[in-house]
Amino acid sequence: MQQVPDSFFEPTYPAMPVVIEPGDILTVRFHYHPELDVIQTVRPDGKVSLTMFQGITAAGLSPEEFQTEVVRLYSQEYVRPVVAVGIEKKTTAQVYVSGQVNAGGVKPLPSNSTVGQILAQSGVKERDADLGSVMIVRKFSDKDFKVYRVDARFENGAERDIYLAPNDIVYVPRNAITLIGDFVQKYLRDVIPPQMNVIWGINTDLTSTPLLK
Repeated sequence: MQQVPDSFFEPTYPAMPVVIEPGDILTVRFHYHPELDVIQTVRPDGKVSLTMFQGITAAGLSPEEFQTEVVRLYSQEYVRPVVAVGIEKKTTAQVYVSGQVNAGGVKPLPSNSTVGQILAQSGVKERDADLGSVMIVRKFSDKDFKVYRVDARFENGAERDIYLAPNDIVYVPRNAITLIGDFVQKYLRDVIPPQMNVIWGINTDLTSTPLLK
């Protein structure tokens, strides 16, 4: 049974570590050797090329971790190089919306966007949608996905809006769903976009777990 954590209701959520991703634009600056300074876009394979060193893995690392790796490499050529790595432009975060909406699909996710805001942008089918049983699928690692049922009716202020995280999946069902296992079997395979590279280990954990009401 997955309860919605209190942190989901905080405007600072998601307080996730910043990691470099393909498509990010990086700045690499050398304090004592400005001729080595570069601005590079991370390639689709997650690598970047710098002066003197080609094909360095950057994706999946924090800027600080990548900076440490750059310092290690350039220490082979320079004495105590001082390097600063920054992300000049981040790849746009996204969520995926499906179910009883008029304009589903991949949506940009500005910082601190909420379920209510994304549903408003997506045009909920009021007559068909069960807003009391909206599903949020959240990725915590490549093999760890959790499913939450949230009440997005917000009647009389009884329910608080939830802040979304990058790559969340928001599914608006037609009818109330009583088992997460039913959701996985009937809906989840159809709504997770292929670009998210989902590993279906979720099935073994969620086949018979009741959802919260």
